[in-house]
Amino acid sequence: MLCMGLVFVMCTVMFVACAGPQGRQGVAGKDGEIVNYMDVLEFLWKDMTVQERNDKYGGDFAIFVAEWTREHIKGDQGPPGESGNPSIQYAANLAVLSAVEITARRDSPSSQAFSYAGSGVIYQLAAGTGGAKYSGDGYIITNYHVVAGAFNGTLVPATDIRVFLYGMTVGIPVTFMGGSEDHDIAVLSIKGITMVKIDGENRTAQWILNNLVSVRPADVVPHWEQALGTQVIAVGDPLGMGMNVSEGIISVASEDLEMARLNGAKVGNQVRTQIFRVMRITAAINPGNSGGGLFNARGELVGIIQARMFWADTTTDYPVDNMAYAIPLDVSLRITEQIISRAVAGETLPIIYEKKAYSFEVKAREQVKVEYDTATKLTTITETVYVSKAGNGLPTGTEISTITIGTKVYKITRAYQVDELMIEGYGQTVKVNSITI
Repeated sequence: MLCMGLVFVMCTVMFVACAGPQGRQGVAGKDGEIVNYMDVLEFLWKDMTVQERNDKYGGDFAIFVAEWTREHIKGDQGPPGESGNPSIQYAANLAVLSAVEITARRDSPSSQAFSYAGSGVIYQLAAGTGGAKYSGDGYIITNYHVVAGAFNGTLVPATDIRVFLYGMTVGIPVTFMGGSEDHDIAVLSIKGITMVKIDGENRTAQWILNNLVSVRPADVVPHWEQALGTQVIAVGDPLGMGMNVSEGIISVASEDLEMARLNGAKVGNQVRTQIFRVMRITAAINPGNSGGGLFNARGELVGIIQARMFWADTTTDYPVDNMAYAIPLDVSLRITEQIISRAVAGETLPIIYEKKAYSFEVKAREQVKVEYDTATKLTTITETVYVSKAGNGLPTGTEISTITIGTKVYKITRAYQVDELMIEGYGQTVKVNSITI
Protein backbone atom coordinates (compact mmCIF):
# COMPACT_ATOMS: atom_id res chain seq x y z
CA MET A 1 0.00 0.00 0.00
CA LEU A 2 1.34 3.41 -0.96
CA CYS A 3 1.69 6.04 1.71
CA MET A 4 -0.19 9.07 0.43
CA GLY A 5 0.02 12.64 1.69
CA LEU A 6 -1.41 16.04 0.86
CA VAL A 7 0.67 18.64 -0.96
CA PHE A 8 -0.54 22.21 -1.33
CA VAL A 9 1.10 23.91 -4.28
CA MET A 10 1.37 27.67 -4.68
CA CYS A 11 0.05 28.46 -8.12
CA THR A 12 2.93 30.46 -9.56
CA VAL A 13 4.65 29.63 -12.84
CA MET A 14 8.42 29.36 -12.44
CA PHE A 15 10.46 29.75 -15.61
CA VAL A 16 13.61 27.71 -15.01
CA ALA A 17 15.40 28.60 -18.22
CA CYS A 18 13.94 30.94 -20.81
CA ALA A 19 10.32 32.06 -20.59
CA GLY A 20 8.24 31.86 -23.72
CA PRO A 21 6.34 34.84 -25.11
CA GLN A 22 3.34 36.16 -23.25
CA GLY A 23 0.18 34.40 -24.46
CA ARG A 24 -2.18 36.53 -26.51
CA GLN A 25 -5.87 36.88 -25.78
CA GLY A 26 -8.19 34.63 -27.74
CA VAL A 27 -10.94 36.17 -29.87
CA ALA A 28 -14.41 35.78 -28.40
CA GLY A 29 -16.82 33.67 -30.44
CA LYS A 30 -20.14 35.08 -31.60
CA ASP A 31 -23.31 34.37 -29.65
CA GLY A 32 -25.39 33.45 -32.72
CA GLU A 33 -28.96 34.64 -32.72
CA ILE A 34 -29.33 34.71 -28.91
CA VAL A 35 -29.68 38.22 -27.53
CA ASN A 36 -27.97 38.09 -24.16
CA TYR A 37 -27.49 40.46 -21.26
CA MET A 38 -24.29 42.12 -22.53
CA ASP A 39 -25.82 42.56 -25.99
CA VAL A 40 -28.67 44.53 -24.43
CA LEU A 41 -26.28 46.75 -22.47
CA GLU A 42 -24.17 47.41 -25.56
CA PHE A 43 -27.33 48.44 -27.42
CA LEU A 44 -28.31 50.82 -24.60
CA TRP A 45 -24.79 52.26 -24.55
CA LYS A 46 -24.76 52.91 -28.29
CA ASP A 47 -28.23 54.44 -28.07
CA MET A 48 -26.91 57.25 -25.85
CA THR A 49 -25.25 60.34 -27.21
CA VAL A 50 -21.53 60.83 -26.60
CA GLN A 51 -22.38 63.71 -24.30
CA GLU A 52 -24.69 61.49 -22.21
CA ARG A 53 -22.02 58.81 -21.92
CA ASN A 54 -19.42 61.33 -20.77
CA ASP A 55 -21.69 63.19 -18.35
CA LYS A 56 -23.17 60.11 -16.64
CA TYR A 57 -20.40 57.53 -16.87
CA GLY A 58 -17.21 59.36 -17.79
CA GLY A 59 -17.33 57.72 -21.20
CA ASP A 60 -16.55 54.33 -19.59
CA PHE A 61 -18.69 51.37 -20.68
CA ALA A 62 -17.58 49.30 -17.67
CA ILE A 63 -18.88 51.95 -15.26
CA PHE A 64 -22.17 52.06 -17.18
CA VAL A 65 -22.52 48.26 -16.91
CA ALA A 66 -21.87 48.28 -13.15
CA GLU A 67 -24.16 51.21 -12.34
CA TRP A 68 -27.02 50.14 -14.64
CA THR A 69 -26.93 46.63 -13.18
CA ARG A 70 -27.04 47.83 -9.58
CA GLU A 71 -29.96 50.14 -10.37
CA HIS A 72 -32.11 47.70 -12.37
CA ILE A 73 -31.18 44.17 -11.29
CA LYS A 74 -32.12 42.86 -7.85
CA GLY A 75 -30.98 39.77 -5.95
CA ASP A 76 -27.71 38.52 -4.50
CA GLN A 77 -26.63 36.52 -7.53
CA GLY A 78 -26.48 39.50 -9.89
CA PRO A 79 -27.99 39.99 -13.34
CA PRO A 80 -29.64 37.02 -15.03
CA GLY A 81 -28.06 35.36 -18.06
CA GLU A 82 -29.87 33.89 -21.02
CA SER A 83 -29.05 30.30 -20.06
CA GLY A 84 -26.80 28.17 -17.88
CA ASN A 85 -25.30 29.83 -14.82
CA PRO A 86 -26.80 33.28 -14.20
CA SER A 87 -24.62 36.38 -14.57
CA ILE A 88 -21.27 34.63 -15.14
CA GLN A 89 -20.85 36.38 -18.50
CA TYR A 90 -21.47 39.76 -16.85
CA ALA A 91 -19.11 39.05 -13.95
CA ALA A 92 -16.33 37.78 -16.23
CA ASN A 93 -16.48 40.76 -18.59
CA LEU A 94 -16.33 43.17 -15.66
CA ALA A 95 -13.65 41.32 -13.67
CA VAL A 96 -11.08 41.05 -16.48
CA LEU A 97 -10.88 44.85 -16.63
CA SER A 98 -9.32 44.89 -13.16
CA ALA A 99 -7.16 41.79 -13.69
CA VAL A 100 -3.45 41.85 -14.53
CA GLU A 101 -0.82 39.30 -15.48
CA ILE A 102 2.47 39.65 -13.57
CA THR A 103 6.06 38.73 -14.36
CA ALA A 104 8.72 38.97 -11.66
CA ARG A 105 12.47 38.58 -12.20
CA ARG A 106 15.65 38.81 -10.20
CA ASP A 107 18.87 38.32 -12.16
CA SER A 108 21.59 39.04 -9.64
CA PRO A 109 23.32 37.79 -7.70
CA SER A 110 23.09 34.56 -9.70
CA SER A 111 22.58 32.59 -6.48
CA GLN A 112 19.30 34.46 -5.97
CA ALA A 113 18.07 34.60 -9.58
CA PHE A 114 14.49 33.61 -10.39
CA SER A 115 11.74 34.29 -12.91
CA TYR A 116 8.07 33.86 -11.97
CA ALA A 117 4.70 34.55 -13.56
CA GLY A 118 1.45 35.08 -11.72
CA SER A 119 -1.60 37.29 -11.53
CA GLY A 120 -2.95 40.30 -9.67
CA VAL A 121 -5.90 42.64 -9.17
CA ILE A 122 -6.09 46.42 -9.63
CA TYR A 123 -7.24 47.71 -6.23
CA GLN A 124 -7.12 51.48 -6.68
CA LEU A 125 -6.51 53.99 -9.50
CA ALA A 126 -6.13 57.67 -8.73
CA ALA A 127 -8.36 60.12 -10.58
CA GLY A 128 -6.80 62.25 -13.30
CA THR A 129 -7.02 65.95 -14.05
CA GLY A 130 -7.59 68.06 -17.15
CA GLY A 131 -10.03 65.62 -18.72
CA ALA A 132 -7.98 62.48 -18.03
CA LYS A 133 -9.91 59.80 -16.19
CA TYR A 134 -6.85 58.37 -14.40
CA SER A 135 -3.58 59.92 -13.24
CA GLY A 136 -1.87 56.60 -13.87
CA ASP A 137 -1.01 56.09 -10.18
CA GLY A 138 -2.53 53.06 -8.49
CA TYR A 139 -2.16 49.92 -6.40
CA ILE A 140 -2.29 46.23 -7.24
CA ILE A 141 -2.81 43.25 -4.91
CA THR A 142 -1.11 39.89 -5.50
CA ASN A 143 0.47 37.01 -3.56
CA TYR A 144 3.78 37.54 -1.80
CA HIS A 145 5.16 34.37 -3.37
CA VAL A 146 4.49 35.76 -6.87
CA VAL A 147 7.01 38.60 -6.44
CA ALA A 148 9.61 37.09 -4.09
CA GLY A 149 11.90 34.06 -4.17
CA ALA A 150 12.93 31.86 -1.22
CA PHE A 151 16.66 31.55 -0.51
CA ASN A 152 18.12 29.98 2.65
CA GLY A 153 15.05 30.72 4.73
CA THR A 154 14.66 34.30 3.48
CA LEU A 155 12.25 35.80 0.95
CA VAL A 156 14.03 38.04 -1.55
CA PRO A 157 11.89 40.44 -3.63
CA ALA A 158 12.13 40.59 -7.41
CA THR A 159 13.99 43.53 -8.90
CA ASP A 160 11.98 43.68 -12.14
CA ILE A 161 8.21 43.36 -11.77
CA ARG A 162 5.85 44.10 -14.67
CA VAL A 163 2.08 44.00 -15.03
CA PHE A 164 0.19 43.29 -18.23
CA LEU A 165 -3.25 44.87 -18.47
CA TYR A 166 -6.02 42.86 -20.12
CA GLY A 167 -5.37 42.68 -23.86
CA MET A 168 -1.81 44.07 -23.65
CA THR A 169 1.39 42.27 -24.64
CA VAL A 170 3.69 44.97 -23.23
CA GLY A 171 4.31 45.07 -19.47
CA ILE A 172 4.32 48.19 -17.28
CA PRO A 173 7.08 48.28 -14.61
CA VAL A 174 5.74 48.49 -11.05
CA THR A 175 7.22 48.78 -7.55
CA PHE A 176 7.02 46.23 -4.74
CA MET A 177 5.65 48.18 -1.76
CA GLY A 178 5.60 45.38 0.80
CA GLY A 179 3.08 43.04 2.36
CA SER A 180 2.77 40.03 4.64
CA GLU A 181 4.66 36.78 4.25
CA ASP A 182 2.47 35.36 7.05
CA HIS A 183 -0.68 35.93 4.95
CA ASP A 184 0.88 35.69 1.44
CA ILE A 185 -0.30 39.16 0.40
CA ALA A 186 1.84 41.73 -1.46
CA VAL A 187 1.06 45.24 -2.70
CA LEU A 188 2.49 46.78 -5.88
CA SER A 189 2.35 50.42 -6.99
CA ILE A 190 2.07 51.76 -10.51
CA LYS A 191 3.12 55.32 -11.37
CA GLY A 192 1.63 57.42 -14.16
CA ILE A 193 5.01 58.81 -15.22
CA THR A 194 6.47 55.33 -15.89
CA MET A 195 7.60 55.10 -19.51
CA VAL A 196 6.80 52.09 -21.70
CA LYS A 197 7.81 51.60 -25.33
CA ILE A 198 4.80 50.65 -27.49
CA ASP A 199 5.15 50.22 -31.25
CA GLY A 200 8.46 52.09 -31.10
CA GLU A 201 7.06 55.11 -29.21
CA ASN A 202 7.59 56.02 -25.57
CA ARG A 203 4.27 56.18 -23.72
CA THR A 204 3.50 56.89 -20.09
CA ALA A 205 1.43 54.56 -17.93
CA GLN A 206 -1.07 57.42 -17.62
CA TRP A 207 -1.46 57.56 -21.41
CA ILE A 208 -1.91 53.79 -21.61
CA LEU A 209 -4.61 53.73 -18.91
CA ASN A 210 -6.53 56.59 -20.50
CA ASN A 211 -6.11 55.89 -24.21
CA LEU A 212 -5.09 52.34 -24.99
CA VAL A 213 -7.02 49.95 -22.75
CA SER A 214 -10.24 49.91 -20.75
CA VAL A 215 -9.31 49.32 -17.12
CA ARG A 216 -10.99 49.88 -13.77
CA PRO A 217 -10.22 49.13 -10.13
CA ALA A 218 -12.03 46.07 -8.79
CA ASP A 219 -15.31 46.55 -6.98
CA VAL A 220 -14.71 45.35 -3.42
CA VAL A 221 -17.13 44.42 -0.65
CA PRO A 222 -15.56 45.37 2.71
CA HIS A 223 -16.14 42.76 5.44
CA TRP A 224 -17.88 40.55 2.92
CA GLU A 225 -19.05 37.31 4.53
CA GLN A 226 -18.14 34.39 2.31
CA ALA A 227 -21.04 31.94 2.16
CA LEU A 228 -21.04 28.24 1.38
CA GLY A 229 -22.21 27.66 -2.18
CA THR A 230 -21.58 31.21 -3.40
CA GLN A 231 -20.98 31.24 -7.15
CA VAL A 232 -17.48 32.56 -7.94
CA ILE A 233 -15.07 33.02 -10.83
CA ALA A 234 -11.27 32.91 -10.67
CA VAL A 235 -9.51 35.34 -13.03
CA GLY A 236 -5.81 34.96 -13.73
CA ASP A 237 -2.96 33.88 -15.99
CA PRO A 238 -2.62 30.08 -15.75
CA LEU A 239 0.65 28.73 -17.16
CA GLY A 240 1.52 32.23 -18.40
CA MET A 241 -0.75 31.73 -21.41
CA GLY A 242 -2.96 34.81 -21.07
CA MET A 243 -5.96 35.91 -19.04
CA ASN A 244 -8.41 33.14 -18.20
CA VAL A 245 -11.72 32.83 -16.32
CA SER A 246 -12.84 29.65 -14.54
CA GLU A 247 -16.08 29.10 -12.66
CA GLY A 248 -16.98 27.34 -9.41
CA ILE A 249 -18.46 27.77 -5.96
CA ILE A 250 -17.16 28.28 -2.44
CA SER A 251 -17.12 24.72 -1.12
CA VAL A 252 -15.74 25.56 2.35
CA ALA A 253 -16.34 29.09 3.63
CA SER A 254 -13.41 29.21 6.06
CA GLU A 255 -10.71 26.74 7.07
CA ASP A 256 -7.10 26.64 8.23
CA LEU A 257 -4.60 25.36 5.68
CA GLU A 258 -1.13 24.23 6.75
CA MET A 259 1.57 24.69 4.12
CA ALA A 260 5.33 25.07 3.93
CA ARG A 261 6.50 28.53 4.91
CA LEU A 262 6.95 30.81 1.92
CA ASN A 263 10.62 31.39 2.76
CA GLY A 264 11.44 27.66 2.61
CA ALA A 265 12.89 27.69 6.13
CA LYS A 266 13.78 24.32 7.68
CA VAL A 267 14.42 22.90 11.14
CA GLY A 268 16.98 20.19 10.47
CA ASN A 269 15.63 18.35 7.42
CA GLN A 270 12.03 19.30 8.16
CA VAL A 271 10.44 22.17 6.25
CA ARG A 272 8.79 24.64 8.60
CA THR A 273 5.07 25.16 8.08
CA GLN A 274 2.58 27.91 8.69
CA ILE A 275 -1.20 28.22 8.88
CA PHE A 276 -3.22 30.26 6.38
CA ARG A 277 -6.93 30.97 6.76
CA VAL A 278 -8.52 30.33 3.39
CA MET A 279 -11.71 29.63 1.47
CA ARG A 280 -11.90 26.37 -0.46
CA ILE A 281 -13.25 26.70 -4.01
CA THR A 282 -14.11 24.38 -6.90
CA ALA A 283 -12.96 26.70 -9.73
CA ALA A 284 -10.08 25.35 -11.84
CA ILE A 285 -6.75 26.75 -10.60
CA ASN A 286 -3.32 26.13 -12.15
CA PRO A 287 0.23 27.51 -11.85
CA GLY A 288 0.06 31.19 -12.81
CA ASN A 289 -3.31 31.83 -11.12
CA SER A 290 -1.60 32.86 -7.87
CA GLY A 291 -2.45 36.41 -6.83
CA GLY A 292 -5.41 36.65 -9.19
CA GLY A 293 -8.86 37.73 -8.09
CA LEU A 294 -11.78 35.61 -6.95
CA PHE A 295 -15.01 37.40 -7.88
CA ASN A 296 -18.67 36.80 -7.09
CA ALA A 297 -21.48 36.76 -9.65
CA ARG A 298 -21.73 40.56 -9.49
CA GLY A 299 -18.10 40.90 -10.53
CA GLU A 300 -17.09 42.03 -7.02
CA LEU A 301 -13.74 40.98 -5.56
CA VAL A 302 -14.15 38.52 -2.67
CA GLY A 303 -10.70 36.90 -2.38
CA ILE A 304 -7.18 36.39 -3.73
CA ILE A 305 -6.26 33.03 -5.30
CA GLN A 306 -3.40 31.25 -3.49
CA ALA A 307 -2.98 27.50 -4.01
CA ARG A 308 -4.37 24.16 -5.18
CA MET A 309 -4.20 20.64 -3.77
CA PHE A 310 -2.19 17.59 -4.87
CA TRP A 311 -2.03 14.05 -3.53
CA ALA A 312 1.53 12.79 -3.22
CA ASP A 313 3.25 9.48 -2.64
CA THR A 314 6.98 8.91 -2.43
CA THR A 315 7.58 9.58 -6.13
CA THR A 316 4.65 11.39 -7.72
CA ASP A 317 2.27 14.32 -7.20
CA TYR A 318 -1.31 13.75 -8.33
CA PRO A 319 -3.45 16.84 -9.00
CA VAL A 320 -6.80 16.92 -7.20
CA ASP A 321 -9.68 18.42 -9.16
CA ASN A 322 -12.01 21.08 -7.75
CA MET A 323 -10.00 21.74 -4.58
CA ALA A 324 -8.24 25.09 -4.63
CA TYR A 325 -7.81 27.88 -2.11
CA ALA A 326 -8.23 31.65 -1.91
CA ILE A 327 -7.36 34.19 0.78
CA PRO A 328 -10.55 35.90 2.03
CA LEU A 329 -11.02 39.53 1.07
CA ASP A 330 -11.03 40.85 4.64
CA VAL A 331 -7.51 39.55 5.26
CA SER A 332 -6.23 40.92 1.95
CA LEU A 333 -7.74 44.39 2.38
CA ARG A 334 -6.58 44.89 5.97
CA ILE A 335 -2.98 44.22 4.95
CA THR A 336 -3.26 46.23 1.73
CA GLU A 337 -4.75 49.29 3.43
CA GLN A 338 -2.06 49.25 6.11
CA ILE A 339 0.78 49.05 3.56
CA ILE A 340 -0.70 51.89 1.48
CA SER A 341 -1.34 54.19 4.45
CA ARG A 342 2.15 53.68 5.85
CA ALA A 343 3.72 54.29 2.42
CA VAL A 344 1.70 57.49 1.98
CA ALA A 345 2.96 58.58 5.43
CA GLY A 346 6.51 58.30 4.10
CA GLU A 347 7.82 54.98 5.40
CA THR A 348 10.71 53.43 3.47
CA LEU A 349 9.79 50.61 1.10
CA PRO A 350 9.36 47.70 1.30
CA ILE A 351 6.98 47.79 4.27
CA ILE A 352 6.25 44.65 6.26
CA TYR A 353 2.80 44.51 7.84
CA GLU A 354 2.36 44.78 11.60
CA LYS A 355 -0.54 44.16 13.93
CA LYS A 356 -1.66 45.53 17.26
CA ALA A 357 0.51 43.91 19.91
CA TYR A 358 -1.39 41.74 22.37
CA SER A 359 -0.40 39.03 24.83
CA PHE A 360 -3.63 37.09 25.47
CA GLU A 361 -4.53 33.97 23.49
CA VAL A 362 -7.94 32.77 22.39
CA LYS A 363 -9.71 29.55 21.51
CA ALA A 364 -13.21 28.51 20.50
CA ARG A 365 -15.23 26.26 22.77
CA GLU A 366 -15.88 22.79 21.41
CA GLN A 367 -19.63 23.40 21.33
CA VAL A 368 -20.54 25.45 18.25
CA LYS A 369 -23.89 26.70 17.03
CA VAL A 370 -24.90 25.75 13.47
CA GLU A 371 -28.03 27.43 12.14
CA TYR A 372 -29.94 27.65 8.88
CA ASP A 373 -31.39 31.13 8.40
CA THR A 374 -34.71 30.92 6.56
CA ALA A 375 -34.50 34.62 5.64
CA THR A 376 -31.01 34.58 4.07
CA LYS A 377 -31.14 30.88 3.05
CA LEU A 378 -27.64 30.46 4.52
CA THR A 379 -26.16 28.10 7.09
CA THR A 380 -23.92 29.83 9.64
CA ILE A 381 -21.46 28.63 12.27
CA THR A 382 -21.13 30.60 15.51
CA GLU A 383 -18.31 29.91 17.97
CA THR A 384 -18.01 30.97 21.58
CA VAL A 385 -14.58 32.60 21.72
CA TYR A 386 -12.78 32.78 25.06
CA VAL A 387 -9.40 33.78 26.49
CA SER A 388 -7.29 30.62 26.83
CA LYS A 389 -4.23 32.46 28.15
CA ALA A 390 -4.57 35.64 30.21
CA GLY A 391 -3.08 38.92 29.04
CA ASN A 392 -3.77 42.65 28.53
CA GLY A 393 -6.05 42.66 31.58
CA LEU A 394 -8.21 39.83 30.23
CA PRO A 395 -8.32 36.86 32.64
CA THR A 396 -8.40 33.26 31.45
CA GLY A 397 -11.92 32.13 30.60
CA THR A 398 -13.20 35.57 29.58
CA GLU A 399 -15.66 35.25 26.69
CA ILE A 400 -15.02 37.78 23.91
CA SER A 401 -18.17 39.28 22.41
CA THR A 402 -16.89 42.43 20.67
CA ILE A 403 -13.74 44.13 19.46
CA THR A 404 -13.84 47.89 18.91
CA ILE A 405 -11.35 49.65 16.62
CA GLY A 406 -11.74 53.41 16.84
CA THR A 407 -15.50 53.81 16.47
CA LYS A 408 -16.14 50.53 14.62
CA VAL A 409 -17.56 47.68 16.67
CA TYR A 410 -17.14 44.09 15.44
CA LYS A 411 -19.19 41.24 16.84
CA ILE A 412 -16.96 38.22 17.47
CA THR A 413 -18.48 34.95 16.27
CA ARG A 414 -15.33 33.08 15.14
CA ALA A 415 -11.94 32.73 16.83
CA TYR A 416 -9.98 33.73 13.73
CA GLN A 417 -11.51 37.22 13.82
CA VAL A 418 -9.45 38.25 16.85
CA ASP A 419 -6.01 37.99 15.25
CA GLU A 420 -7.16 39.39 11.90
CA LEU A 421 -8.77 42.43 13.53
CA MET A 422 -5.45 43.20 15.21
CA ILE A 423 -4.05 43.91 11.74
CA GLU A 424 -6.70 46.57 11.21
CA GLY A 425 -6.10 47.80 14.77
CA TYR A 426 -2.41 48.55 14.21
CA GLY A 427 -1.73 52.13 15.33
CA GLN A 428 -5.28 52.58 16.65
CA THR A 429 -7.13 52.28 19.95
CA VAL A 430 -8.47 48.75 20.32
CA LYS A 431 -10.91 47.48 22.92
CA VAL A 432 -11.69 43.83 23.62
CA ASN A 433 -15.15 43.87 25.20
CA SER A 434 -14.66 47.04 27.27
CA ILE A 435 -10.94 46.67 28.01
CA THR A 436 -8.43 48.78 26.09
CA ILE A 437 -5.35 46.78 25.10
